Amino acid sequence: MTYAHTRSAYSDLAGGDTSVHALISDEAFLEGILEFERALSVAAAKVGAIGEADCQAAVACIDGYRLDMAAIAGASAAGANPAIPIAKQLKAQAGDRAAGIHVGATSQDAIDTSLSLCLKRGGERLLELTGQAADLLRALAREHRDTPMMGRTLRQLATPTTFGAVAAGWLAG
Repeated sequence: MTYAHTRSAYSDLAGGDTSVHALISDEAFLEGILEFERALSVAAAKVGAIGEADCQAAVACIDGYRLDMAAIAGASAAGANPAIPIAKQLKAQAGDRAAGIHVGATSQDAIDTSLSLCLKRGGERLLELTGQAADLLRALAREHRDTPMMGRTLRQLATPTTFGAVAAGWLAG
């Protein structure tokens, strides 16, 4: 079984839940740039840098824009980042209503914001998954607090312990 954002079939299957991959993928990054552009247009209108009509036109253009991953990847090489071709395509698509797109921003602003969004969302998902793993280990430690087993140190037999103590050690880690 493979996944859309796979590193390798083995690591994905051995690693378990892969839901975080979509949150830090190339597509999520590019969608974050669009999210930045949309928020920038709304903010520019709120502070009076652009009119409401230009904001609405920009938002409609951004909301209607469809990512073409291959085209953006190819166009990104010229400016060394994808924010430049995305802003250029949005402005071309908006035509004479382009005043509300990429107002007062740099491509670095778009990239930094998008990366921050990806990291925030991916980090939140990782924390959720870590919490689920901790809950499972806590339950194992409680359930097996009196289940005896041989202790091991460097793969050698050691003082007997309980499986609950081992699971609690994993939890502490």
